[in-house]
Parts: sequence; structure tokens; C-alpha cells
Amino acid sequence: MPIIGVSASQGGTSSEQWQPGKGMVEEAASRLGDCLDYLYSLDDIAIGHIEMVWLQGENDAGNAVSYETYKNNLQNIVDVMKKAGVEHCFTIQIGPYMASVSQEKHDLYEIFHANQVKMAEEMEDVDLCSIKLSGVPESLMQ
Repeated sequence: MPIIGVSASQGGTSSEQWQPGKGMVEEAASRLGDCLDYLYSLDDIAIGHIEMVWLQGENDAGNAVSYETYKNNLQNIVDVMKKAGVEHCFTIQIGPYMASVSQEKHDLYEIFHANQVKMAEEMEDVDLCSIKLSGVPESLMQ
């Protein structure tokens, strides 16, 4: 079965910017809808599952967004995407912050990493699918 990806990314954004009514999550849902319309118009494509991959949080980590705020924001985003047809959200843990640049931000990112694991354990519609990015050596982050 083919795997089809629909890009709806925007670097440097906060989870707050992705909240319903602000345009970004609606744009992502619209892109998914357009893709599904096209695929359903084809006779030889069967759609098995519709999933979402979420890699976001550097802005939130660096700004010390609280666990509950981020969790609620992510749930709001997932809810919109579920209405568009997504079955489940798979998250990728954010990368590290260079301690040589800012120990304070590095520490905030470490807290955020732990919170991403906790969220995946607590949220029914979200699973953490990769922690590899969080283990990238600082020397490769420059």
C-alpha cells in the first residue's frame, strides 16, 4: 500500500499559533482534505489509514510553555485534524538545545523532552514515535 504525505509545516511556530481559528491548523486540514478528495477520485487507490506526524515544540520549549498549556494546545490541534479524517497523531521528540549557547534553554528543552514522553502516555490520540532527534550530539546541531 502506498504512503502519501501531505506537508503542512511552518518552522519557528508556537503551538499557540496552530490553535483553531488562527488559520494554520485549518490550512493543514484543508490540504489533507484536498489530498483525500483527489485520492478518492482515483479508481486504483485504496486508503487504509490516515495518520498525522507532529514535530513541533522548540518555540514552546524555549519560552517555557507549561505542560498543561502545551498538552491542551496539542489536543486542540489533533481534534481539528481528526475531524478532517486523521485517525491518530504520532509525535517526534524535538532536538536538543546547545548548552554551549544557553544552559538555561538547554535545561528547558530537557524538561520539554520529558513532557513529550508524559503527554504520549496520557493522551489517547497521541503516541511518541521517535526520540532520535533529541539525542543528536551538540556538535551536529551547529
